[in-house]
Amino acid sequence: MYQVGAGKADITPFLMDLGLMGYGAVWNVAKGIETRISSRAFVIKSGGKTVVFVNMEICFPTILMKHAALEGLREKGLDYEDDAFMLTAQHTHSAPSGYSHYFFYNMNTGGHRKEVFARYVEGIVESVCEAEEHCQPATLSLHSGDFDKEVPVAFNRSLRAYNENKDIDAKLKKDQRNLAIDRTMQLLRFDDLEGNPIGMINWFGVHTTSMSNDNTKINFDNKGYAAQYFEHYLKEKGAEYPISIFAQEAAGDVTPNFILDQKKKWLRGMYEDDLESTKFNGNLQFEKAKDIYEECEHKGSKIEEGIDYNSMYVDFSNAKIDTEFTGGLVNQRTS
Repeated sequence: MYQVGAGKADITPFLMDLGLMGYGAVWNVAKGIETRISSRAFVIKSGGKTVVFVNMEICFPTILMKHAALEGLREKGLDYEDDAFMLTAQHTHSAPSGYSHYFFYNMNTGGHRKEVFARYVEGIVESVCEAEEHCQPATLSLHSGDFDKEVPVAFNRSLRAYNENKDIDAKLKKDQRNLAIDRTMQLLRFDDLEGNPIGMINWFGVHTTSMSNDNTKINFDNKGYAAQYFEHYLKEKGAEYPISIFAQEAAGDVTPNFILDQKKKWLRGMYEDDLESTKFNGNLQFEKAKDIYEECEHKGSKIEEGIDYNSMYVDFSNAKIDTEFTGGLVNQRTS
């Protein structure tokens, strides 16, 4: 039998004029808070094994952040294996920076900011501890669905590069950028043994950049709004501690922006007001997730008992490159 618990914690650090992570623009700093940001966690247990999945409403996690969180959890009496602890982020570009230990990522914060790093780590620990407290017998089911091609949720921002792929038969045109992406959302649903909702995780690839680089407020962006809408929906369905994670999939060149803003000279979303575009895109993701979640009850695949995990660390500065990507040259490496 599965045991599943869900938890959530506020991780919002606010320091006036603190740089936001993602755009690398010196003017992209926090002068206020539009939405508070969170860490969400699911703890899944089966057959003597435990897996933890954490998603943060920031740009990206770091290895040191993960190790610090694991140490903080040990101090709370929770000893997880490194391989079984999955720390992810939804890739919003409107959350505070300064938490990395690499100078490049802290250039708009005047270096590493201990208070930001500490706040994020504390939030991870708090969300996982809450998930452990809420562990209960549960069922898991998996389902997926595709966005209709007319739904303006995501677009390829580098169509020329996409058309260079060898497996592309017919090159797509500029007005077909919505087709040059993976439009599938996958969803993992958790229920208690009475069928009451616990929460869900879904994966769909689109940049959380509906808020542009002239934004000066902390904002959890489109996936944050989607999660907020979904948790309200789950609460209406009777969930006591509703947790929904809108996790990232392969979002490399997938943007939510598709209209050229003549004033700013960059692409924006559906509306001139970025905040409205952000909510609009979040609602599109929420509506698709809700459809898949509801279908999951009858069409989803029930996941039988048993979990496993594996991870791998790769030095990307010294990785061997397959000859199919080197034009036939052998023994080529990154640097």
